[in-house]
Amino acid sequence: MPKVCPPGCVPETKTINQCSPDKIYNPKTRRCVSKTGAVGKSLTKKTIKFKASNNKTIKVKASVKEFTKDPLPKKYHNLVDKGLVSKDVNLKLQELSNKIGEISDIYAVAKGKKELATLDFSSLGKRKLKKKDSVLINKIIDYCNYKGVQMLHNTKKGGMYLKTIFFLPHNYNKALKLMKILWYPSSIPYNMHNVSIGLLLGYDKDNIIYISHRDKLYIKKKDILSVQKKIDKMKVTLDDLQGIHKIVYKTNIPNI
Repeated sequence: MPKVCPPGCVPETKTINQCSPDKIYNPKTRRCVSKTGAVGKSLTKKTIKFKASNNKTIKVKASVKEFTKDPLPKKYHNLVDKGLVSKDVNLKLQELSNKIGEISDIYAVAKGKKELATLDFSSLGKRKLKKKDSVLINKIIDYCNYKGVQMLHNTKKGGMYLKTIFFLPHNYNKALKLMKILWYPSSIPYNMHNVSIGLLLGYDKDNIIYISHRDKLYIKKKDILSVQKKIDKMKVTLDDLQGIHKIVYKTNIPNI
């Protein structure tokens, strides 16, 4: 299981001002780096260097505050999609989704409102996201990296679109379980497949029952509790996920 805060990084409980006087906070890695080093100098000058997809180095003017400050207005801070079918349409959530798509789920993970989020973050998925507000999306991704959001990604091309799972480090084991259930479905009874996915994504029980009735599975609350017990007993490692699929673990989310 990955460490919550690797050696040298600044824990989330500390502030960016707690680096020693000779060091500066690097929002990309959440570490304190020397002010005299190449990275430190670029941060001091408020210039961030990164490599684009064409491998060329690009310089972007950006202050540390741009990475550590929440990029969304307060009205969006506590929004979270708790189910595939909502009883009431949340207009603010709908408005945010129109701007950034499913990135709103990753943002909810960074804010601690969801334990896991899953979507397609493959090349195809990123191209679709670029049709949204890509500038805002990249700001949100930078913020999520600052908050420590990590990801598991299935490199398989084609097939189901839920290829990527996003999580904070303390939910790493839950992310492994969800990846196992998504891509190795025999690990859970077929008729309980959607239930297990719903539970790991934090959907409420009433919502799961509604969906099961819609799909003519007619699942009861006692069935959901039984599936929850099976999930709790699951033991999954990253190696267990390698086989017909190649699952990679990343500590940072790349920009689109």
